[in-house]
Amino acid sequence: MSPTVRRALVTLVSVAMGYASAHYLFAGSAANVVPWGVLAAAAGLWAEDAGQARAQGGLAGFAVSAAFLWFDNTDAKTPAHLAHLLPAVAVASLFGLGCGLALAWLAWTLRTRSRRVGARR
Repeated sequence: MSPTVRRALVTLVSVAMGYASAHYLFAGSAANVVPWGVLAAAAGLWAEDAGQARAQGGLAGFAVSAAFLWFDNTDAKTPAHLAHLLPAVAVASLFGLGCGLALAWLAWTLRTRSRRVGARR
């Protein structure tokens, strides 16, 4: 599967998880970040190399954070409100990008090292 298709699937699943987190899962609890972390780690495990793991994890973290913040906002989306909401969501989602990138890289690294240890036996 090509990296572009993988990234598209990671994005779609992340947006769906962000929507579900905003409307159904854990009702505003901090426990929402647990499935987000699992998603980022899974994106890293699905990667073929470390660069792809970081890209997919960062994309997952950014997309799920942005989707959650967007769908959790119940205010009317007027043009003036959007002018304030879009930059705020984008900046806040950068934290999700960093967390997703780190978790995906960690998962990929652990997978790679466990394969090396298994090959030595």
